[in-house]
Amino acid sequence: MLKRKKVFAMLCCALFLFVTAGISLAAEKVPPGFVAVSDKKMKYPDAEAFCKQKGGKLLRINKSDSWDGKKQKEASVDGFARIPNGVATGIAWPAGINGDEAYWTATRDAGNPDFIWYVKKRSTDGEVNFDKVIHRTQLFVICVP
Repeated sequence: MLKRKKVFAMLCCALFLFVTAGISLAAEKVPPGFVAVSDKKMKYPDAEAFCKQKGGKLLRINKSDSWDGKKQKEASVDGFARIPNGVATGIAWPAGINGDEAYWTATRDAGNPDFIWYVKKRSTDGEVNFDKVIHRTQLFVICVP
């Protein structure tokens, strides 16, 4: 009887470690420096709510709520690193985030506030590409602290 209890206790410990390891693996899917990355596309208002619910906020270009799209080589994106002597924008696409998708920012177009800037990885050099879409479009979300 004592042997069965030991085996049962060992199985319970192994199950606990397995579940704990699974939880920590899931947490590692968000690269360092980011709060959350969505696994589905959503419209802009849902993207804002998603980040708020996760305890973060949407990316911003130049730490601004509005941008005219000029001087892209001098631009910055929250949480993204600069590349010395970059080819296009000089902003590196972060490791661990799918570069094949487009992601909302909280920065609206200065010329038309119905349009919101998004970021996507440039396939040619791995830097950030900027473009803008109407808020009803569905894109993925990256949240920063």
